[in-house]
Amino acid sequence: MRRFLTKFRLSDHNLEIELGRRKKPRIEEKNRLCTKCNKNEVENEVHFILDCDLYKEERKSLFKECNVETNQEEERLNNFIKICKSSIPLAKYLKNTIYKNT
Repeated sequence: MRRFLTKFRLSDHNLEIELGRRKKPRIEEKNRLCTKCNKNEVENEVHFILDCDLYKEERKSLFKECNVETNQEEERLNNFIKICKSSIPLAKYLKNTIYKNT
């Protein structure tokens, strides 16, 4: 589980925020939109964990395991991680979503 959290924290993931940075020519950050939902938002770490519709069910499980009310989704990522107390539920979420095939 630690591997998934480490990869995520080091930006070793396939979210558009990183893919666009690596492409030639580089894609402007504001144009690195999520292709998995219709919210027309930049697919960054905050969007992935807290907002993306594709991961709605996994997010419910994550919030439940972390004892976080679903109405707290507006909290920013750093605050969410502090609330979560343990990195294990977040690592499970990462494993079951963006690292599913690794």
